[in-house]
Amino acid sequence: MGQYNGVEIAAFGLLDAQIHSAFGVYGYPANEAGECLSHRFDHFHWSVNEKVSFELALGVSAAGYRAGVIIKQAGMNILYDPLVNAVVHGIGGGLVILSMDDIGCTKSTVEQDSRQLAQVAGVPVFDPSSAREVRDTIPYAFTLSETCSVPVLVRISSRLRSSSMTCREEGSVKKPLQTEHRVNKKIASHLSKIGRMQYYTEKKLPHIRSYMEAFYGEPTMDELTEGNVGVITCGGCCELLQELALPYQSLTASWPLPEKKILSFLKRYENILVIEEPNNFLENQLCALVHRYAIGTRILGRNHGMLPSNGFHSVERIRLVVEGLQQQEVILPHQREPAIRGKKPPETYPPLVHIYQELSQVTKEKDVRVAVDVGSSMSLMHPPYDIAEWGYCLGSPISVATGLARCGERAMAVIGDYAFIHSGIQSLMEAVDQQQDVMVIIIHDGISRRTGGQPHLLRARETNLTPSSMELFIRACGVTHVEIDSVTAKTPLATIREKMITLLKKKGVAVTVFTLFE
Repeated sequence: MGQYNGVEIAAFGLLDAQIHSAFGVYGYPANEAGECLSHRFDHFHWSVNEKVSFELALGVSAAGYRAGVIIKQAGMNILYDPLVNAVVHGIGGGLVILSMDDIGCTKSTVEQDSRQLAQVAGVPVFDPSSAREVRDTIPYAFTLSETCSVPVLVRISSRLRSSSMTCREEGSVKKPLQTEHRVNKKIASHLSKIGRMQYYTEKKLPHIRSYMEAFYGEPTMDELTEGNVGVITCGGCCELLQELALPYQSLTASWPLPEKKILSFLKRYENILVIEEPNNFLENQLCALVHRYAIGTRILGRNHGMLPSNGFHSVERIRLVVEGLQQQEVILPHQREPAIRGKKPPETYPPLVHIYQELSQVTKEKDVRVAVDVGSSMSLMHPPYDIAEWGYCLGSPISVATGLARCGERAMAVIGDYAFIHSGIQSLMEAVDQQQDVMVIIIHDGISRRTGGQPHLLRARETNLTPSSMELFIRACGVTHVEIDSVTAKTPLATIREKMITLLKKKGVAVTVFTLFE
C-alpha cells in the first residue's frame, strides 16, 4: 500500500486501463505522473517533444491498443496539429492525454488552460477534482475515446497535488488490452476533408455528448441546499468550499457539458459563482447556457471581476464575494498590482557559472544582442548577468537571433541541448537557409536541467557525454563552422573567453557547443 497525490495517481489510472504504451515530456507537474508510471511500467518513454509523444501514441492506437500521453499545459501547443487532425480522421484503440496544468505558473513561463485548446480541437474534456476521481475517470475516458474514435483529454490541475489516496501496488500492471477498434477507412480515406469534419459534427459529437451526460454523477444533499447563491466548480477547487456552507456542483465532465443535469441546478439559484482555475472555461459555457435557455440566473466569476483573473483562488476572496451576494451588497471588482519577480539566485553549477560570466562580459563589450530559451539560459536575463533581452519559449532563441540578424543586429542565441533537440533544430536549418550571420552557443550536458535534471536522448545515447552526436546534428543542418569544447569547474576563464571571441569573428551561421563536465 502507498499514498499518492492527485497527479501521481494518474499513473495508476493508466495501468487500470490496461494501456500498451505511454509517452511523456518533462515538465512540472507532469514529471510526478511520468516518474510514478516509469517505476512500475516498462513501456513508458520520455520523448523529445509533445508532438512526437502524441504521434507515437497514435501509432499504438492504430494497432488497436490503448496509449497515454503525459504532458504539462504548454505541451498542448506543440501537439496541436496532429491532435486536431486525429479528431476528424479517427483513431483505433483508446488514446488519452493527461495534461497537467501548472496553476499560478509555479514552474512555467505562462499559466495556460489545457481545456480551452482541447475544446477548440473538438476533444472531450474531463477535469477531476480529487485523487480518487483522477483514477476513476481515466478508464472511462479510454472507453469514450474508443467508442467515439477521438482522443480524450483528462486535465489534471496542480491543485490536486494536495489531494491524495491510498493505493495497492500489487497487480497494478495488467496485460495490455488489444481492442477491436481500428481507424475507420470509410471516414479517414473515403470522405473529403470537409466531409470528415461534417461527420464529426453530425455523428461523433452527439455521441460524445451522451457519454458526458452519462458520466455526470447525481446531485448530493449539499447541492440541494436552498439560498440565493450556488457554486459550480471543478479541478479540485471544491476544497476551497470546505469552510463555507454552500450548495455546489463539482463538474468532472467539462466539455461537452452535461447540460440536462446542470440546468436543474442553475434554475434553483439567483446567482451562480463559478470557481475554476486557471481561466473562465466553465464560466463562458454556463453564460452561453443560461442565455440559450433564457434562464434568469446570473453567472459570476472571473469575467465580472468577482474573482481574480488568473492564479490560485483564495478562501478569503470567495467568502467576501458570497457574503456580498447573500446580502445583496455591491461587490467591488478584484484588483491587484502585477506581481514583482522575486530575486532569482544566480546559476550555481560551476561550469555554467564560468560560461555565463564570460558570456556576460564579452557580449557587453562587443555590443551583441542575446536571445535565450526558457531553460537554464534564462539566468542570463537576470543579475548578475543581465545580458539577454528575450526568452520566449523552449527552442526559440535561434529563430529570434536570425530575425534580429535580418535587421542588421549582431545577435547571439544561447540554448540548452534539450531545447535544441525539442524544437530548436528546425530554427538552425532556417538560419542556414537564410544565410544570416547568427552566433549560437549550445550548452550540452545531456540533461533537462530546469525540469529536474532528467537525462534526455542525447545522454541516453552517449554514456560518456561525447559530443559526436551533437556535432552530427549540427552539421546535418548545413552548419560548417562548428566547434566543440569541454568545460569543467577548472577550465580557465581566459580559455572560455577566447572561444567566444572566436565565435564572434565568424560569418554566416556559427555554432559553439560547450560540453559540461563535473
